[in-house]
Amino acid sequence: MAGTRMIFTTRALSGTRAVRWLLCASVVGVCLSLVLLGFYNQRSEVPILSARTEASFSLQGFQTTFHAGGRPQLHVSGDSFRVSNTRLIGPFRLGFAHTIKGRDIAIEIFDVAEFEEARQADASVFSPQHILSRLVPQQKLGVISRIDLRPVSLRLNRDNRPFLTLSADRAQVKLGSLKVKLRGHVTLRSHTGERLSAEEMNWNQRHKVLEVKGAYVLTRPHAEQRGSNASFIVDRNGDLKRYPSNTRSALGPEKQL
Repeated sequence: MAGTRMIFTTRALSGTRAVRWLLCASVVGVCLSLVLLGFYNQRSEVPILSARTEASFSLQGFQTTFHAGGRPQLHVSGDSFRVSNTRLIGPFRLGFAHTIKGRDIAIEIFDVAEFEEARQADASVFSPQHILSRLVPQQKLGVISRIDLRPVSLRLNRDNRPFLTLSADRAQVKLGSLKVKLRGHVTLRSHTGERLSAEEMNWNQRHKVLEVKGAYVLTRPHAEQRGSNASFIVDRNGDLKRYPSNTRSALGPEKQL
């Protein structure tokens, strides 16, 4: 019996030492991990993961005008504008990627011809990412992974007169996408009197084409046409034209108003 107790006690002590060594190794590992993470954060100054939910930058009831060459170029206004870290999973957010959310955002470009010249030199100038990023201090902005505006309106002027207006209940852009998704009461109006209405459209930033998803109504002076699933461009005169011109879609007869 004594020998049996001795063997049991020795095994118990050995197991206890193993557990202690395991606990010590775990604590040391955790400490080293914290030190390495702290060192990395100091080097990068941008944490990979963050549990913060507050906005890194926000505006309320704002309106801002940007100038170029001493002349007004761009005007942006809205009820609210918020930049926050993009959500990854649960409470965790990516520290280097940001989401922009805006309420009742209105964008006005004073001279679309000058903007077009700038776009020829740099295609990103006309993108929502470029326009909205100008509202944010550079030190507050990293990678824009998503833009969500509800609602939104865009007005393009030429020769000090309205040229085109575009409005929608919601506009979304995702990182790497060349399309702006427009949803809900999407309406494009031209100074020529033409109006294109649909519930869903995509603005193709590469080809500068409006891609209509589903049914649409194209209203011209004294005429109306209904169809579905078509693409349109706006020429230099402000006229809406099918793109490409030989594209087939479900078209109804043109109705005189």
